[in-house]
Amino acid sequence: MRRTVFLMPLMVALAILWMDSAEVNAACPTPTCATLGDLTLVSGTYGCTLVSTASNGLVTVVVSQLVFDGAGNMNNRIQATNNNGAGTTFSPWIDQGAGTYCINKNKTGYIFPATPACPIAFIVDALSLDLTFYTELRTLDSTENLAAVAVCENVLQ
Repeated sequence: MRRTVFLMPLMVALAILWMDSAEVNAACPTPTCATLGDLTLVSGTYGCTLVSTASNGLVTVVVSQLVFDGAGNMNNRIQATNNNGAGTTFSPWIDQGAGTYCINKNKTGYIFPATPACPIAFIVDALSLDLTFYTELRTLDSTENLAAVAVCENVLQ
């Protein structure tokens, strides 16, 4: 239950970040990882649930698949449901393209999506039993006028 509560907000954040949105044109921060951590610990495929709310009230729920290569590169696919009040609310899987990521020694980091979007801050919170990868990522979108969070779990855990 605890993971589910945190999983939903993180997924929303990831979905909003990767969705085409008017807010994406807002100013984005340009963060960096100052104390480079072990990129190999963020590797494999993560399933994410993202929920976001734009300043205009549009709520978007996204299921996302993030694939990290353990060397600073990632790929993202999303499937979204929008609470737009009319028309189609569901979209099929959409490849968002390749991006990059970095991680600090303190388990914080950033995802830099390939699509026109702001960086996504993340924190990792648990290592696999064999200590070879982080089992969970929690994200927060940095896009102005957007509240979006996601929780991602490694599919191998």
